Amino acid sequence: MYETTTEGTPISPVMTGKEELARWLTDSGANAYARQTASYEAWLEVCEGRETVSGVIDNGRIISGVEFAVRPDQRGRSI
Repeated sequence: MYETTTEGTPISPVMTGKEELARWLTDSGANAYARQTASYEAWLEVCEGRETVSGVIDNGRIISGVEFAVRPDQRGRSI
């Protein structure tokens, strides 16, 4: 997994599958945005190709795009 906000720095080691990568990102507390982590389900959707934005301000609260993209009211919407 690479972050693409700056220079595309790797944020994880190489993994053999999407589920393994999502588990590693969850268990390691990988930064989803602004020092926030994300759930396994959210990381898995990103690992499967779900596009996200970096972060979102929602009702005055900053949340990662990874978590925002998997909210029930956002599923199926394009960015």
